[in-house]
Amino acid sequence: MQFADKKVDAKFVKCTQIGTAQLLLAFDKEKDKFIIGGEEITITPEECQLIFGIKPGHIEINTNKSSKPREGLAQRKFRDHVKLKRKYLKPELMKCIGNEDQESVEDVVRLIILYLVTNFFFVTSGSLVGWWKFKYCEDIDMMSQYNWGKAITEFFMSSVRKDKAIDVKGCRALLLFWFCERTNIVSPARECAFPRFQRWNLRTLSESLRNIAIMDIPTKDVHITPLEPSSKEKAVLNWYEPTETQCTSNSDDVVEDSVSEDSDHDTTNSDTDGGSPDIGDAHGNADDSPPHDPVDHNPEIHDLNARGCGSEPNMQTRLAILEATVRQYETENQ
Repeated sequence: MQFADKKVDAKFVKCTQIGTAQLLLAFDKEKDKFIIGGEEITITPEECQLIFGIKPGHIEINTNKSSKPREGLAQRKFRDHVKLKRKYLKPELMKCIGNEDQESVEDVVRLIILYLVTNFFFVTSGSLVGWWKFKYCEDIDMMSQYNWGKAITEFFMSSVRKDKAIDVKGCRALLLFWFCERTNIVSPARECAFPRFQRWNLRTLSESLRNIAIMDIPTKDVHITPLEPSSKEKAVLNWYEPTETQCTSNSDDVVEDSVSEDSDHDTTNSDTDGGSPDIGDAHGNADDSPPHDPVDHNPEIHDLNARGCGSEPNMQTRLAILEATVRQYETENQ
């Protein structure tokens, strides 16, 4: 496995902070819109799904604090942890890799998803891994049934609406890839790449935004209509147009504004959501992790993407791309 063998070297990891702050400052809290080139546009859950290649699920996700699960992965791997720090995810993952028993193989999948969810999709200002995430990583067959696109988008936008730009939590990389998709400021590096985030070189975006202000982007270069899936994306993602009745929810499965509860200083046995590479760990160590370019100068992902280009990528190719992407973010967070 590329992740275990460390075939993705740190020298291939390129990242950028230029653009994130500019775009966050372009958000009008009164209008609840990003003002780009004079146009008022916003990020939708469906766009998040298209950008990251997430199947549209119908079961909503509750990102509020929860107590430690009494069974499953939390007990098998983290029994002695009252509060789980994200730094303990990788060691447990490495222990599972290479084992051929079914439970270990499945735990590799669970831990990779848990790592990705903690360090990329639901980034917060703490160093803890929220116990709520385990519920949605436990049943592998159910993972695609959850409405990840809505949860990721609402978690991020909730913070955008109330926090200062420097303190915004959630998936900030979503904003950058979304901007690439909704404007003509940069050209795609790989037209046919799937998922869409692999089309874009954020280093190129960074260079472009050094020379133009968000408000000065010509209106003609802004796409005012939300992204639509291609026929290929519809087939690969089993795309459907959600309705009110398709989005099931109950008292346990509702996305709520829980970003404000993020803290490492919780005095209860319930963990706050954590894992931020932005603010630093509980010891005050700087742990800066600006948004990455997951494909810039990475020959491995170029090769993997080429294999999937023009046709539906098989599961092995998808997993390898995921492993390579996670490894890049993990390298920056060490």
